[in-house]
Amino acid sequence: MRGSVVIATLLLISLFAGARSAAQPVRSIVKYKAGANLVAGAQIEVSSAAGKPGQKYSYESLNDEDLGTWWASGSNPKLPQWIK
Repeated sequence: MRGSVVIATLLLISLFAGARSAAQPVRSIVKYKAGANLVAGAQIEVSSAAGKPGQKYSYESLNDEDLGTWWASGSNPKLPQWIK
């Protein structure tokens, strides 16, 4: 009984100590206008794409400013898939 009280007390102390040290104030906030294209003109790299450059679903669709196009990963790709 006494051992479980000691363990519970140590657990509570470690939780509070960890929460206090993990909290960081926000130093800066970046705001963008609604609808801003954050990747326009950026160099893009993807793990795979369902379409070749210039085709539907290619990585170029990520920053072409056309809401009717999109990127898709290749068929049956190894996970995880990513965009840089």
